[in-house]
Amino acid sequence: HADTMAQARSFSEVAGILDAGKVAAILTVENAACLDDGLEVVEEFSQDGVLIAGITWNGVNVLGSGNQSYQGLTELGRTYVAELERRGIVVDVSHLNDTGFWEVEELATRPYIATHSNARAVCEVARNLSDDMFRALAARGGIVGLNFNQGFVHPFDDNPVLRLTFGNGPEFELVQLLLGCYRSDIDRIDEQILDDREIPDE
Repeated sequence: HADTMAQARSFSEVAGILDAGKVAAILTVENAACLDDGLEVVEEFSQDGVLIAGITWNGVNVLGSGNQSYQGLTELGRTYVAELERRGIVVDVSHLNDTGFWEVEELATRPYIATHSNARAVCEVARNLSDDMFRALAARGGIVGLNFNQGFVHPFDDNPVLRLTFGNGPEFELVQLLLGCYRSDIDRIDEQILDDREIPDE
């Protein structure tokens, strides 16, 4: 689909691809369980143009623990964070548990992001971020992408997207401040997602 899409091998290439009327594809890694083979895999990430890489999914891997477990980063996981930064790959903290998140915050020397995490102030599940996490991430210059999975928005809401993004009250201030993108987790969603033309400007 080279006529409609192009890979952005750096963030600086995104604007030019969009200006050309194409979709800018950014390669990311969600669960770095492939690091079973060692940190040499990060070199492959770099060669392939991966720009964002996560650490875990919900469970445990060689790098650390996701939100359904309780340990933090392993020694290899701590080294992995440093190696991603060295190669200019942005660290993604989505799916980490609290201990792992705060260890990334301690280790980070560059902005990191959460590609698809919501606010616990809105929906209190371990998969979402606390207000303190939002503040720490913002202080680093990072952004948060919203997750449309209804269980991370509000499990009994008929219109979870609008509730999270355009709700009223102080709990939405951090979300609106940090909102950088929508990453839908569309493979986990049963209901139809609103076309962006249906989302109000304010």
